Amino acid sequence: MKANLSSKYNVTGIGIFPIIFVAISLAAIAASFVLANSVQDYGIKSRGFSAIIVVYLSVCFAVHFLSFRSLADRSIASFDQSAEDRIDEQLKGIEEAGEYFRGSLKSGDVFRLVSSRANQLLPFTGSALFVVDKAVRSFKSVHAQGENAEKLTNIETPLDAGLAGRCFESRMVQIERGVRAAKCLPL
Repeated sequence: MKANLSSKYNVTGIGIFPIIFVAISLAAIAASFVLANSVQDYGIKSRGFSAIIVVYLSVCFAVHFLSFRSLADRSIASFDQSAEDRIDEQLKGIEEAGEYFRGSLKSGDVFRLVSSRANQLLPFTGSALFVVDKAVRSFKSVHAQGENAEKLTNIETPLDAGLAGRCFESRMVQIERGVRAAKCLPL
């Protein structure tokens, strides 16, 4: 994507916008010279100079706007790429930790490890692991971490209720917008 942006807005390493600015400046000077040396009366020359000024300022504004926009596009693209790289690195760390500790840790230890790594990726104040009990058709939180962890432990909810229920039924990530932040991910 970076190559696409740079090829779109650069001409042999020099920005195209200064070249456009120089060309329009020379055209305005030439038009002013021709108009000043013409045999037209004063009123026509005044309107001609006014038109030259309006066109010149419009083109300069457009060049400035486009150059600022291309700079913003390039900075957003570089920011998006660096954020994407950081997220990929964090996700790879979670995956590596899961593979390394697959059989050697208890579920609580694995939950705390994954929760800690996920917190580095997307900061949160608390998390809970809900386990499905199909016999009574409910979820029960078996592990919690962060603020209010003790309040999040041993909560039971029906399978078809709440954010966890929607996540369980759809098998997709669910996000609750009414609170500060609540997310539910199916495992």
